[in-house]
Amino acid sequence: QPLSHGDAVVAGQAILVEAVGSGRLFVQVDHVASPLDTTWLEATGTRGVLRLQPGKHDVDVRLLSAENVETGSAITLHVVDRLTVSNALVVPNPVGPEGAEFTGYISRPAEISVDIYSLSGRRVRRLQPALAEAGFVSLSWDGRDQGGGTLAAGSYLFVIRARSEDEVDRKRGVLVVAP
Repeated sequence: QPLSHGDAVVAGQAILVEAVGSGRLFVQVDHVASPLDTTWLEATGTRGVLRLQPGKHDVDVRLLSAENVETGSAITLHVVDRLTVSNALVVPNPVGPEGAEFTGYISRPAEISVDIYSLSGRRVRRLQPALAEAGFVSLSWDGRDQGGGTLAAGSYLFVIRARSEDEVDRKRGVLVVAP
């Protein structure tokens, strides 16, 4: 799956770096030239595999064509060696009567769940946990409370939680229920 600026990836995870077109591919990680691994790819071309150590890394990829035209892209990645949840969102927000999707990115396979709270701290809904692979995850919500009733218009808090064997991470956010 394509990575976006600020995404979390697992330390040692194979990151496929691929350019559209032909030419020579150059990669810098934190402003230092980094070779790409092409040993396991069937056809190398303008692609290779990059593996990063834990930490925040700026990755700059450039393609130099035979005509000496340079194109490229840069991205910042957060490389983690533990379970993390990032980019936690509810879409759409404000939430209408049709409900919404809670989405996020998890760095490892985990069980994910969502809790929705009133501003006073009372839990109004818990979405059933679901097993998910590493990457982008999504849980649907029908916009209703635990008893099946319609939520009153207003602001609510949500927590997306990921749990693996011995790790837990969570991200919090705010959602608005539209009248």
